[in-house]
Amino acid sequence: MGRSKKKGVERESSWAAFAERHEGEVFRDEKGRIDGVRVAYRDWTVVVDTYTVSTGQSSITYTRGLAGFHAQVPFRCKVWKEGFFSRVGKRLGMQDLKVGRPTLDRDFVVQSDSPGHVRSLLAGSRVGELLERHPKFQYEVRKRKGSKKESEDASDAEVQVQVTEVLTDDGRLDAILAICRESLDALVRSGVAIPPSGRHRM
Repeated sequence: MGRSKKKGVERESSWAAFAERHEGEVFRDEKGRIDGVRVAYRDWTVVVDTYTVSTGQSSITYTRGLAGFHAQVPFRCKVWKEGFFSRVGKRLGMQDLKVGRPTLDRDFVVQSDSPGHVRSLLAGSRVGELLERHPKFQYEVRKRKGSKKESEDASDAEVQVQVTEVLTDDGRLDAILAICRESLDALVRSGVAIPPSGRHRM
C-alpha cells in the first residue's frame, strides 16, 4: 500500500471512529471519502472538517472546527501561539491582551475588540486551558463568513479552531470539538451568544 493511500485509510478510520464516538453525522465528498463530521451540541451544530488553500506552487490543508451561533453583541477575538514575527510585532506595539492565565499571557498572542469578554472566555472557562494544551491550534471568534444570511435562523457568528495538518489522532480531533463546545457555553455565560433556542444551525 502506498504512503498516500495508507494515510487516506488512516484518516477514514479515525474520522469514522470520531463520528461514532460523538454520535456525529459523517458527510462525504464527490469521491465518497469522508469530508467532515457534524456533531449536535444542545441546539447548535459543530462541524469538524478539512479544507485546502492553494498557494500557487503548493497547497496547505487544514483541519478545523466550526460552530455557528447567534450573537447578542459584536465580538471578535483571535488567539495563536507566539512566534518570531509576533514577538517583533509586540515590540512594535501590536495588540496583545492579558487575560489572567500565565501561560496564555506569556506564550500566546490574544487580540480582541472586547477585553472583558475575551478574559471571561479564556480565563473563565476550559477554552484557555485547552488552547494551552494544543499550542498549534489557531482560534478565532468572528462574524460568520458568507455575505448573505440564508434565513432568520441562520447563525451570524462563529467559533473556528484550526491546525495546519490533516488530523488522524483521537486526542486532537476530540480537543477541537471540546474547544468549540466549551466556547459556545462560555459565550452564552458572558452575554455574547444568545442561549440555544432550537433555531441555531450552521
